[in-house]
Amino acid sequence: VEVARNEKRPVLLADFDIESGVLKFIFRTRSAYSVRDALENLHRIDASYWKALVSNHSANLDVLPAPDELALRVPPGQHVVAHLMRFVRSLYPVAIIDFGRFYNAAAFDALPELETLFILTTLELDTLDAAREWAQAVRDKGLAPRNLRILLNRLPAKGAPDVKATEQY
Repeated sequence: VEVARNEKRPVLLADFDIESGVLKFIFRTRSAYSVRDALENLHRIDASYWKALVSNHSANLDVLPAPDELALRVPPGQHVVAHLMRFVRSLYPVAIIDFGRFYNAAAFDALPELETLFILTTLELDTLDAAREWAQAVRDKGLAPRNLRILLNRLPAKGAPDVKATEQY
């Protein structure tokens, strides 16, 4: 919401986390449509169809939630997500895409279409280790290190984190 407010341009927030997507709940969207609908209808997607798929949260923020139905929690086919990312880039100067917390083919397929990838982590060792593995896998796929950002979430209440130790990890 803050990005959309600061941008003064259209922003998309899309939930590609088909395992545990929560954007629909957080933003209380009432749309019957989801990322799954966009992926399954790529053959007919255009600006007017897209407007029907997304929920308008505020003046500059559109939200596309993950699917609710457990039966639809199947990863999309190869190159489908990249195709959708190209379409999204044609409509939005800024798009924030949540690919979830685990490696998935959809996220890796979309890497060439991403300008910057942010990996969100906490200071717990298991999540730091997963972030390190993600970062290495992303670099192995060819995304330039200057386009990769690591964000720390939920800093400890007592004192500042040991930034040097975290960076070395």
